[in-house]
Amino acid sequence: MPSFIIDVGFEGQVVLIADRCVFGGAQDIGIALADAGLELRQAQGPSTMVAEYGVPGMALYGSSKAAVNLLTKSWAAEYGPRGVRVDTVVVGPTRTEGTAPMGENLDGLAAQAPAGRPASPQEIAASIVY
Repeated sequence: MPSFIIDVGFEGQVVLIADRCVFGGAQDIGIALADAGLELRQAQGPSTMVAEYGVPGMALYGSSKAAVNLLTKSWAAEYGPRGVRVDTVVVGPTRTEGTAPMGENLDGLAAQAPAGRPASPQEIAASIVY
């Protein structure tokens, strides 16, 4: 959706929801671990290459993932000295049910990524679980 069509209040809600899900989820996990007497050793969040450069019609998605990138850097600075590894997996175009409507456009976008093709969800999962 072109940015000039998006209602600013709606855009703010989308970014706020994305940020709160990531930030609130991390807080909840940290509290639960602390209550159990355990320590967080790794925190990970998903992002996208669209957070790094502008793509027409992707302002909402890109800006919400850019927020994830900054949260990751902040948490790494905050929790790294305590031995917690904080990282973000930045995925490129991935063939899923959600991207199926893109058809060949997904292949064109993927051609710009290092692999030159769309990833599979299994490849993304394997990069997170190591």
